[in-house]
Amino acid sequence: MRLSRLFCIAVFIGAAAACGGGKGGGGDNPDGGGDGPPPVDAPPGLAGLGQKCGTGLPQCPTEAPGCITAQGAAVGICTNICVMNGTAKGDANGGFTMIMPDPTAAPQVMKCTSIYHGTAASGVCNQIIAGGQFMWMPPDTPPKNGTSYTGLNMACGIACGAGNTCDGGLTCNAQTMTCVP
Repeated sequence: MRLSRLFCIAVFIGAAAACGGGKGGGGDNPDGGGDGPPPVDAPPGLAGLGQKCGTGLPQCPTEAPGCITAQGAAVGICTNICVMNGTAKGDANGGFTMIMPDPTAAPQVMKCTSIYHGTAASGVCNQIIAGGQFMWMPPDTPPKNGTSYTGLNMACGIACGAGNTCDGGLTCNAQTMTCVP
């Protein structure tokens, strides 16, 4: 398998600061309960993989405790690890090839599909985690062609559905074909 794009993301597992923890809402919605309706950015029904996370947003659930964001972004999605301490080779495009365990194999894919509760798109193991305690070794950025790497970690992402559709207020990034906040 070949991943030609390197996704630089920050991951914060189990940290209240990373996944929020505050209540959203306020407003005049009779269905919103005593604290008001959920914020527009977190429609009801999308929890687990793909739930929006960040400062002021609800805490990520147990099944998807990590909050991944694109580099420099304030809002991310809740996720979980699907490849931990994998190995790979750098490719000529600054990405990885020959990732083991294979992120497209059933065990890794099931880790993602089991925590994705949407209907328009699908959970996939496709987000390479870069930085901090999750950095691969050697820590080349970008990876060098032909170099062997260890300690590669990947998180679940969401592949856009038919017609570039996404659930829960997420948007399809047509360049990467992934659903993003």
